[in-house]
Amino acid sequence: MCSATSRYLLRDLGSSAVNDYGDLHREFHEIVLIDKKERSVLLTVLSDD
Repeated sequence: MCSATSRYLLRDLGSSAVNDYGDLHREFHEIVLIDKKERSVLLTVLSDD
């Protein structure tokens, strides 16, 4: 994670992206880390579960 060359916090997609059970968890955070040198991508999803 520390060697990532790019870091992104994905934006909220709004109500159109909520599925049938979407109201069970109020907070989600998706973080994408890209390491161009190692050619790797790490997606981390956090919730209030």
